[in-house]
Amino acid sequence: MSVLGELLRKIVDHPKEYAEVYQLAVRGMVENQELLEKMGRLRDERDALQEKVKELEKRRQLDEQLIEEEGILFRRKPGGGIEEFPYCQPCWVNDNRLEQLMVPRSETSVYLCRQCKKAVDRHDLHDAREAVMERLQEADAS
Repeated sequence: MSVLGELLRKIVDHPKEYAEVYQLAVRGMVENQELLEKMGRLRDERDALQEKVKELEKRRQLDEQLIEEEGILFRRKPGGGIEEFPYCQPCWVNDNRLEQLMVPRSETSVYLCRQCKKAVDRHDLHDAREAVMERLQEADAS
């Protein structure tokens, strides 16, 4: 007799026991499916959290490179000193965006943020840059 035939004979001879086994098997399959779905949700949540950690680490590293003076951000160069163009402090603090202040072609005495339109006078920028350079020199000396 084949395996299938043997199984069918046992089911016919003992229907109550096999009904219970069948119910347990179905319950097990349902629970297994629920666990697989939960694992998928947890995997998605883990991936989202790992991405958030990466973003926060990147933000922390940038924070360590930035120096604020009079509402203007300057970024340290790896070899010392600061980058030529400053960054917009409101965009960094409010929107987590590092936007460089640019010199518009029509108005060369003002640096402007393209995003939030913050304007910084060239003389104020120069004074802030000098103050940052002094702070860096003092920090290097100590």
